[in-house]
Formats: sequence, C-alpha cells, structure tokens
Amino acid sequence: MTMRALGMVVLIVAGRVQGQCDNELVGDLNGDLLLDEACYRVTGDVFVRGTLTISPGVRLEFEGDYVLQVTGILKAVGTAAERIVFTSSPSSASWKGIFFDNTQPGSELVFCTIEYANSSGIRLYNSLQRIEDCVVQNCTKTGGTRQGGGIEVRIKVGDLILRRCDIVNNRSQYFGGI
Repeated sequence: MTMRALGMVVLIVAGRVQGQCDNELVGDLNGDLLLDEACYRVTGDVFVRGTLTISPGVRLEFEGDYVLQVTGILKAVGTAAERIVFTSSPSSASWKGIFFDNTQPGSELVFCTIEYANSSGIRLYNSLQRIEDCVVQNCTKTGGTRQGGGIEVRIKVGDLILRRCDIVNNRSQYFGGI
C-alpha cells in the first residue's frame, strides 16, 4: 500500500467518525426498532421500552445532557472492525450515559465504545446484561452515590457478564471505574 492510498483510508475512516449525523433519535421507542444508518443525533432523552437493535458501525452522538434509558432490550452488537459508538457530539460536553433500569434479560453491548458520559458510562439497576469487548472511557459520576464513573452496578442476584472490556480514564468522587 502506498502512502497516498494510506492517506485515503485515513480520510475515509475520519469521515465516518466525524461525519454528519443526518438522522435524529429522541423520545419513546416502543416495539422493535433497528438503527442501521451510519450516524444518529440524539436530541433529547431516549427511552427504550421495546427492543432496540443497533447495527455494527453505527454512531450515536448525544447533543446535550440526555440519557439512553432501557427498560426493554438493547442489542448493540458491533464487530472488532465496526464498533458501535455512544458519545457526545462535538458541540456538547457530555451526556447521561446508558441506563439499564430494571430490564428484562437479553440486552447486549458487544464491541461498543461508551465515552464522555457524566452520570456513569453504563448504569445497571437490577438489570443483568452481557457486556463484552467494550471500551468505557472518559466518563464521570457526580452527585448521588458518586461511585462508578465508568460502570455503576446495583444488582441483587444473578450474573452480570463483563468480559474483555477496557474501563479507562473514568472519574467519580469515590471510585472511578466500576
């Protein structure tokens, strides 16, 4: 591969990461929904009450202090080559993270990147999920318990599957990672 071809590949990748988000996502999501476009702008709180499936390579950019709250099922299964990214938009400082609130079993986060959330990257309240090959980075936790800047877990019984994840550079008053 020549240097010129390598430069073109970098531009394509950078365009995918920094590209325009023409699709908007906000509000209550009931029933079965598939997100398969390259990028979504999240312009308000999103409540997953049914099943939300996110295809590999999709990017969700939160344009403000909004939460992705799951009471149904979230299936975000990327690949090593096409990660699913949950992040703040370039114009927003942070968002409220992914909140699994007393969900039914079946949600999965695989090959996902969760970053720049201000209420923990992932919060699990009485919700048992599968989280594998994910990166949770640059998240914070303020107020409330002030624990778990990366992942906050509050479960009574059961198994949380957490495998091969990088939980890095997260902050909270007491514990930064989990």
